[in-house]
Amino acid sequence: MRQFCAQNSVSGTAVWAFSPAAVICSMLFQRDNTHTQFRITKSFATTWMNQSQLLLAIQGQSLPRIYDNFVAQVSGIGEHKAGALAEIVELKKRIATMESELQSLEKRMRKEPQYDVQVKMNKQVKAKRQELALLKQKMEELSV
Repeated sequence: MRQFCAQNSVSGTAVWAFSPAAVICSMLFQRDNTHTQFRITKSFATTWMNQSQLLLAIQGQSLPRIYDNFVAQVSGIGEHKAGALAEIVELKKRIATMESELQSLEKRMRKEPQYDVQVKMNKQVKAKRQELALLKQKMEELSV
């Protein structure tokens, strides 16, 4: 199996492609200023497919932007503002946790027998929904 790795220490991303056809992208952050130690914060992968179907467009005018676009294409983030990839990934993570918290709170509220406790939980649900809406709005602003 052939293996290819393109790594950029400036933008903090690495792209791995394996034959027959899958791409794994990892977001890397520097641990120090010597550019020798990195930490993988998030990895993305495509599904297995024919090599003819695997196309990554080279977009951007600088190497960090090109690697960010590779990660965006593999992860499904799509078009985004320059330098906002790490922020988008963090927002997606926060949105996912917020949605799960909201679902569990709604479930607890439906099962609660006392009306006054249901009213308090409903206020919490409304606050969580507003916070979730703000996070989604911020995500839309970062996406182009």
